[in-house]
Amino acid sequence: MWREFLTWGGIAIWLASTAIGFGIWQEYEATPGAAPSAASQPLPASDRPHVVVYLHPRCPCSRATLDELAIVLEERRDADVEIVFVRPPDMEAGWERGELWDRAAALPGARVRVDAHGDEAKAAGAATSGTVIYSNEAGRVLFQGGITRGRGAHGDNAGRTALESRLCGRSAGIDKTPIYGCPLAAPDRYSPNSPNSPNSPITR
Repeated sequence: MWREFLTWGGIAIWLASTAIGFGIWQEYEATPGAAPSAASQPLPASDRPHVVVYLHPRCPCSRATLDELAIVLEERRDADVEIVFVRPPDMEAGWERGELWDRAAALPGARVRVDAHGDEAKAAGAATSGTVIYSNEAGRVLFQGGITRGRGAHGDNAGRTALESRLCGRSAGIDKTPIYGCPLAAPDRYSPNSPNSPNSPITR
């Protein structure tokens, strides 16, 4: 009887810990990152609207951002699209290249480049991977935020709809949405010995 009690007690503890862990994971998945702050310098004028996406090269959440962006670009009108990977100053050139870079480079019409020290992202007010900034020809920002409905989540969401509307010349109704991604300057993800080092695959 004592052995049976220990068995059932162990099962109960395991179920409780699993439920707690799942709850923490659910809360994390639904918690957005830092919202963009005001840009420290005005955006340059252009002859076309401009879309810039700031990504951390090792952020697993940003896979979904690129997938949602691919859907948006299917309806893209005349606009310049740039995907900027933020590389910290203590990492060598090429550290940013990996699965996310390859996915971004495969998107039609998108220019992929590196923000070698994060200065551009900082100047634009971007702090979270997955930050999307849309500006018109005059350099006025009309939308900034995320285009996923959760960390690594796919499907219709307010950010993607707003960006699609802007690219098609329609009023979006909203100009800011939550961003679900890793901090662009997260030191733990920059560690050469971390699971997300340049030689490791993207992991959750």
